Amino acid sequence: MDAAETATNEAGLALDVTGKAVEQTQDAARLAASERKKLSAHLNGKAKSLLPAALTDDDGNTNYLIASFPELRCVNYVRLPDLVWRPLIVSGILSPHSVVIDEDRSRLYIADSALAKIVWYQLITLPDKTLISDGRQHVAVQAHAVRGMALDLSGNLWFSGKSLPAPPIPSTDAIFKQSLMIIDQSALSGTPVDPIPTWTKLNTKSSVAPLALDAFNIFYGNDLDGTKKGSVVKAGQSVPASDPASGLSPMSDNIDKTYSVAVTPTALFYGADDAIYGVLKTKSGASCGASGDLCKVVTDLVKKPTSMLWDGDGTVYVADNGNGAIYSFASGSVSPHELDKIIDAGEVWGLDVYKVTAKQDSSARSTASLTVLIVLVSTMLFNFYV
Repeated sequence: MDAAETATNEAGLALDVTGKAVEQTQDAARLAASERKKLSAHLNGKAKSLLPAALTDDDGNTNYLIASFPELRCVNYVRLPDLVWRPLIVSGILSPHSVVIDEDRSRLYIADSALAKIVWYQLITLPDKTLISDGRQHVAVQAHAVRGMALDLSGNLWFSGKSLPAPPIPSTDAIFKQSLMIIDQSALSGTPVDPIPTWTKLNTKSSVAPLALDAFNIFYGNDLDGTKKGSVVKAGQSVPASDPASGLSPMSDNIDKTYSVAVTPTALFYGADDAIYGVLKTKSGASCGASGDLCKVVTDLVKKPTSMLWDGDGTVYVADNGNGAIYSFASGSVSPHELDKIIDAGEVWGLDVYKVTAKQDSSARSTASLTVLIVLVSTMLFNFYV
């Protein structure tokens, strides 16, 4: 064998060895990728097992938990079921407490106790499911100390609190209503309009705090003296002209201070120190009975449930400021329930759920763009004529 042939054979052998090495490296890479996929699937499965069944079904919806953190001066969100907190609103607010979401218009309302305002932001869902706002803060209500908020089916904003006018104008303590039309007009003009007091303290004789609405009624919890004036009270959305007291129906009397209220088609849940209670909406009278059995203890595992809501399906969500966590339980009855812990949430206060479908995604982005365009055009016209 001559030198040239020897060199050729050696080169072929080297190529064969190199090819086998490359093949082995590729096999190792494929094995590693396969193991990563298995681990990811395992972790996702574990995460889903911690959530209510309603959140784990792939029905085309994306579910977000949006929560306020007053001490951290921010509003954050979780895109279920990944259980990772992400920032949503981190500037322009000082002490965000109550939050509510208008899903039809993709709006987030925030009651800021330090600013004495209710502000709102347009929500936008990006193609990768990231939730952001359009960056513009709109003022729905100003110069009011807000204790609780809720929306009716038409998108009108209701809240409990007290007006803070300049002296010598007296303040008004009431349940207020700010119509959607006024909110939209204020966003265009930049000048908020005072809300309308509906149920004043002269009518309720109490300090109204949390609110929840169904199609016809307001359900509110008292901040003080609930055992005398009703821990939870049902009120009409309009005040009877002849006898306002006839429009109020206390539904429980077992606690003095109510932190949160949630209403379903059949039941009413309300949170207090160390417990969540439930009563049927058909219950008549405030009395919880001599043994309290007419106001069922749903769970006694909470400490300070500052926010509670029904998701419109089969789940009630609870923000427990005392335990620093968010929980859920089934809304089908007022009997004792187990709590499902969703996620740790230190210093949490307000809470709402935002459900987005693929159709809503594109609609929300179009609405946000249209809102920005309308504001810009209106501003240009205003400057032109002025």
